[in-house]
Amino acid sequence: MGRVLYARRAVGATCDFCLILASRGPVYGTKSDAGGDGNKYHSDCDCVPVPVKGRWVVDDSPRGFHWEGQDPGYDFETLYEQEYKPFWQENDTIKDVLKRRRAAAIKPFEKKRSVSHGSIGDQLQKLEKSGALYKKECKSLPHALTGDDIVGRIGQRDVTNGSCGSAAYAYAGNRAGLDVHDFRGGTSQLFFSTSGNTGAISKIKGIVSWSEETRNEITSVTKLISKMEKGKEYILGVTRHAAIVRKTKSGSLQYLELQQDGAANGWKRLDIPTLLNRFGATADSFADFGEGYSGRVDLISVESLKENKEFLDLLPYINT
Repeated sequence: MGRVLYARRAVGATCDFCLILASRGPVYGTKSDAGGDGNKYHSDCDCVPVPVKGRWVVDDSPRGFHWEGQDPGYDFETLYEQEYKPFWQENDTIKDVLKRRRAAAIKPFEKKRSVSHGSIGDQLQKLEKSGALYKKECKSLPHALTGDDIVGRIGQRDVTNGSCGSAAYAYAGNRAGLDVHDFRGGTSQLFFSTSGNTGAISKIKGIVSWSEETRNEITSVTKLISKMEKGKEYILGVTRHAAIVRKTKSGSLQYLELQQDGAANGWKRLDIPTLLNRFGATADSFADFGEGYSGRVDLISVESLKENKEFLDLLPYINT
């Protein structure tokens, strides 16, 4: 029963605009309407139009209807609950929702203060109870590992199109002495790769981090890395990629590649070409959204992550 409709499946680290569109589920009548056939909604968008057959059925739920039909390959209902519904008011347009999300964001470069991780923890527990996500407890490592040891354990070619964020979290977990691997796809990959959840993790009480809402990611990354101390490790997240980064004792900037084969993983030079080509960072990549829309850049201290119990309690949802 039903007809073929299209959903917009988010891939990798995804901007707020695309998360909102993905949360709508299969509502597009054609592939082109869903952003395919050269009709991308903004530059550098890598969302995928997914055809599914089914129908929307009116019910008495808060949303007012539900989908009956083929699965588009991601949990759009959870996305709706997390990324759209909290910022929606009656008669809102998508621009209104985006504006309200931006207003809720912290000010640029404001040090994150006392914010409980309860909301993100509750979301993960809800997904677990629904059967969409499982926990695998992280055992203690028998001895401390070097950075190279950890790269050898968790570095491999990315097969889930978006495990960059959770790979970085797994690295921090290993730094904390926990046996954590990140080789999942599905709901775990989607949850931990979204910029909104990266922001939520950065707000956990005790975690040291900085953030900027930006239309020019290159400029914002340059500002954020000036906060880095020599010899310490951080997670740098832009709209399309996240990775461990560091400033060496000599002042050189490096990022940690964890998503290639074998010897191709390890510390690499971090410079403007790398930000453009590996991280997908751009200048004014959100111009198509209109005045006032912005992406997000985060810098999170690995040292503060590995010492934070609330963060470490999230890792069983990544562990494979």
